Amino acid sequence: MTEISNYIYLLFEHKSYSEPLIALHLLRYMIKIWEQGVKQGKARPFSPIIPIVVYHGKSKWNAGPDFYELFDLPDGLQAYMPNFRYLLCDLSHCSDEEIKGTVTLKAAFLLLKHIFSDDLSNRLPKILSLLKSLSNKQSGLEYLETILKYLASGTDKVGAEDLKKAVAEIFDDKGEHIMPTLAEQWTQQGIQQSAREAVIDNLEVRFEVVPKSIVNKLNEIYDSSILKIFRRKAVKVKSLEEFEQIIDLMMK
Repeated sequence: MTEISNYIYLLFEHKSYSEPLIALHLLRYMIKIWEQGVKQGKARPFSPIIPIVVYHGKSKWNAGPDFYELFDLPDGLQAYMPNFRYLLCDLSHCSDEEIKGTVTLKAAFLLLKHIFSDDLSNRLPKILSLLKSLSNKQSGLEYLETILKYLASGTDKVGAEDLKKAVAEIFDDKGEHIMPTLAEQWTQQGIQQSAREAVIDNLEVRFEVVPKSIVNKLNEIYDSSILKIFRRKAVKVKSLEEFEQIIDLMMK
């Protein structure tokens, strides 16, 4: 029986849009994990890493699962190229009933699946009700707060009143101490969205049409200070390709 190292890593990457170079991005992360082991004196045997992409976008995922697919290899060269395969968890093509797991995992996956749905506000009470069994535990309330913060910053499909109504319906007064933070979260969301729009405006002035890939990547950035940096970069870059490369490098 082959002996493996003490740990098996699960590398999760979350995407709301299809990324053709996802295998390359995953390889970077995997190399960083192995390099960290080398620095800590735990170089060999390397810990195995299972990369998993959790996808919940609207369009079909169109990136192949094998690193080989990034190459156009003639016969005989395959042996000299690295290769691995990632697992794809495509939530957009799973029914709600097919999503299994612990209540926290199921709630998170259902939320990701429906985050762009127009009827998210109607689905929210059912999703949050999964956490009701945890409502008497501090960890449960902390998890609820994390979900509310994500909703506040990650979607425009629900408003503060929708969240307050859903929490009140499921948790009664147990979630009340969380709700005052929503106003702050909504304010921050507005700041972030304004910062994103400023970046896109600068790019449109210079290059007219901004690719959807850049818009999607900006939508995944919630740090206003980083968006401010990108606003400045948008004024100086020579091409949209250069700007997208800067995003990829900074957000590794």
